[in-house]
Amino acid sequence: MCDAINSTLARYWWGQKYDEKKFHWISWQKLCTNKNKGGMGFRDINAFNLAMLAKQAWQLIHGTHSLFYRVYEARCFPSSMFLEAPLGHNPSFVWRSLLSTKDVIIDGLKWKIGDGKRIGVAMHKWLSHNPIFNGEPNPELKVNDLIDADTRQWDRGKVHALFIARTSCNS
Repeated sequence: MCDAINSTLARYWWGQKYDEKKFHWISWQKLCTNKNKGGMGFRDINAFNLAMLAKQAWQLIHGTHSLFYRVYEARCFPSSMFLEAPLGHNPSFVWRSLLSTKDVIIDGLKWKIGDGKRIGVAMHKWLSHNPIFNGEPNPELKVNDLIDADTRQWDRGKVHALFIARTSCNS
């Protein structure tokens, strides 16, 4: 549906009728680029749809007291959290659509460390940049393991042993 809408918008912009071919002076991607970045500011319907779906999926992560959350939790992810939820054996169109946004949400997520007991050093995005490891990190290693229990500060010895020098302790 979104592709059909985008196609109709593009045909209108380029003045194309169904049976004729016109030369496209500018790509659709450039037309959909922000005006302040040199584009025409058209809305890419696919990206807009994905953003609206991600907004609803975000409610399945944070709006845990809403009826929307309770219905979907009971039906689609009773034993896990939304980001770990499987597709299931008979998913609805809406559930498939919500799950299609998981990658968008995960790409934008960053953990709030807290005590660091649930955050995997190599598995989760907990730094503002991708860490560069000295060798292969233990997949079971948690951020809490890099914090000195007495001082509640980074254990610099462990940090320097695990990461190369360009990965900062201050993140």
